[in-house]
Amino acid sequence: MVGITGFQSRYSLSIPTIMAGMTIATLPLFITYIFGQRYFITGLTAGSVKGE
Repeated sequence: MVGITGFQSRYSLSIPTIMAGMTIATLPLFITYIFGQRYFITGLTAGSVKGE
């Protein structure tokens, strides 16, 4: 996020450029979550203990 603030200057703020940068920055995390969700849920259920 620090690098994204470099798109603003003292007198102007380019909202579309900042939003595009934020989208590009979060896209790899979102893709990793989508493909890794199955393994995350499997890991959670494998570590659980059945209640009695």
